[in-house]
Amino acid sequence: MFRGRGIECNGAGVYAPDERKEWMAQLDSKAVRARADRQWQELDLVERLIEEAEDDLLAEARTYAATRILRSVPGIGPIRAAGTLGVVGTPHRFRTKKQYSVPRKLDR
Repeated sequence: MFRGRGIECNGAGVYAPDERKEWMAQLDSKAVRARADRQWQELDLVERLIEEAEDDLLAEARTYAATRILRSVPGIGPIRAAGTLGVVGTPHRFRTKKQYSVPRKLDR
């Protein structure tokens, strides 16, 4: 929205709640400011939903012993272990370590 009006907005400052009034002052019309305000509200809600979903994912993953095994692998944290477990099901279904490898789509 800002770039479309020729307003330079490099970095993450445009998303910071404490800087929104400064960004809002740069917009020219009331309708555009209202649209920007709605988009920021949507961003705030989505961020809260993401946090809640991660909390639920971690709580569910803690109920499986395989999560602790996966977390013992260097580079695999709690979120990646929970996601891997969700895709794989259980690592015990593989006969060897070589057969069990993390899919590249999960390795971000």
